[in-house]
Order: sequence, then C-alpha cells, then structure tokens
Amino acid sequence: MKQLLWFVLTITVLAAIFASNSPDGLEYVADRFGFSAQAVERGAPLAGVLAPAAGVAGVLIILGIFRLANFIFKKSVCLIILSIFIASPIMAARPLVTDDFYTVAEGAYELEIGYASTQNQLLLANTAALSFKRGFSAFFDLGFELPYTTSIPSGMNDAYLHAKYRFWQASDNEGLTGRIDFKFNNGNINQGLGSGDNDYCLMLIYSKQYGKGKAHFNLGHVNVGMNAGIQSDDYLAYLAAYEFPIIEGKSDLVFEYVANNALQPNPAFIQIGGRIAMSSVLKLDAGYSFGLNSNSIKNSLTYGLHYEF
Repeated sequence: MKQLLWFVLTITVLAAIFASNSPDGLEYVADRFGFSAQAVERGAPLAGVLAPAAGVAGVLIILGIFRLANFIFKKSVCLIILSIFIASPIMAARPLVTDDFYTVAEGAYELEIGYASTQNQLLLANTAALSFKRGFSAFFDLGFELPYTTSIPSGMNDAYLHAKYRFWQASDNEGLTGRIDFKFNNGNINQGLGSGDNDYCLMLIYSKQYGKGKAHFNLGHVNVGMNAGIQSDDYLAYLAAYEFPIIEGKSDLVFEYVANNALQPNPAFIQIGGRIAMSSVLKLDAGYSFGLNSNSIKNSLTYGLHYEF
C-alpha cells in the first residue's frame, strides 16, 4: 500500500509542475465582457498553495476520508444503510468507463443505471449496475457501485466504494482529480460472482478540451488482494476517452480505449457509443465494445441512463 501511495504522490507532483497559469474559463469570460469588477472574493481550498503541494494535500485528504468511510462501512449492517449517507462517481457520464475530472456539485446527487451483455472468451455475462454519488463540497464527492449478474449464475457481485477530490482546475474544461476505490469481497466466488479478495485502486484523472470535444486520461495503480490463496500481481490501468458533441447540449459521440498490464498481451478494448439528452437532467446512452486481443473481451453491448438531481 505504501508503494501505491508513493506512486500516486509522484505522479501528482510531476503533473502539477506543468499546470497552466492561464486564467480559468470564468475569469476569461468576465474580463472579455467587462464584469470582472463585480466579482466577489470567496475562500477556496488550499488557496495560495503551490500546485504540487495542493496536489499532495488532495491525495492525502482523499486517503484519509476513504479510510474513515471504510471504517464506517465495517461497522454498518449492510451497504444499503451506508448508501443513504454517502455517494460518488464511478465513471464519466455513461457509457464511458474512463472517468473525468468533474465532481458532483455540493449537495447534489447523480444516479447511473446500466445494463451490459458481455461476450468473454468462454461465456456470455449479463450484468446490471447501479451507481450513486453525492457532492459533499465543491471539490469532493463520495459514493458506491452495486453490480448484479442476471445471467446464470445470478446474484450480487463485489461492491465498490469510491472517493473523489478535485485538487486543480485551470478552466471549466481542464483540471486534475484524484480518486481512490475499494472493492469489497461480498460476492460469492464459488458461484463466479466475485473475485474473493479486496482490491484498492488509486487513480489520477486529467481532462482537457480539444477542439469542440473533451478528452479524459486516467492512470491508476491497482493493488490486488489474494484470491483463494493464489497470489495476484498488482497492475497499472490506463484509459483514454474523447467526447464529441453532435448537437450541442443534445447528443454526443464517445470513443474510448481501456487497457491494463495485468497479462501479456495486455487486455484492452475499444468502445464506441453515444448519448441523447432527454432533458437538462436526464441522458440515455448506448455503447458497443470490442476486444483487441485474446486476453480481452470479445465484444459487449451496454445501455442505460444518467440522472442528476
């Protein structure tokens, strides 16, 4: 776990060194249209702190809050009770797996419900998933994901707890965020409904606008537990996604590359999908994925919804 922490802290410091000093999006618009003088000064977390120091502090804050949440979970009767009080994002708006640097607005909630049919090398798995998140400040949100396999054997898979903190933002569409995930071992490994171990993941997330679209880059280190007495190796996960608006505010195309170095050749797949906004708070989505080698999925079809309230 110490190696994991040093890995993320090193990446954070190096990334922050290259942070842009340009005004953010709101400052630019205010200067351009002449109402910057009406701005009201408000305190910000880590104000006046150098970017590398702010990044390190952000990672440590996430880790501390995560450990507290993990302690609370162990004392809870079940995950459903905990879900009343906490919530957070697992990914960028569906159907992407790649996360973005945004966090849920303070006091707001986001709900994602999805269904995926995935063809692996040996079997077909149908899985439904519910993720729920809540913003606890302008920079931090917390939440969970509950996956459920509907194909045979059916049942609840390993649940996930997530914490996310945005510690640097250059503009409305560029910033750096840290995320920590914890995977429980509540699934029944004997029925093929879980891994049988607890895993940790530390993820660094960077987003930036390129042209009309937005790009997201994720780099994470996964600490794998032991599965039925078999030693599993830690691995790196690397993901990239691009969202391109077809009709501004109405529909988007998404492209995604997801891979890790757990095996050789590295498991990897590409996803192509889209979203349609039914209202300002509700989006419907669908995506198709295909694997790139023998260690990857063959193909997968997913669809679902993203709701904000």
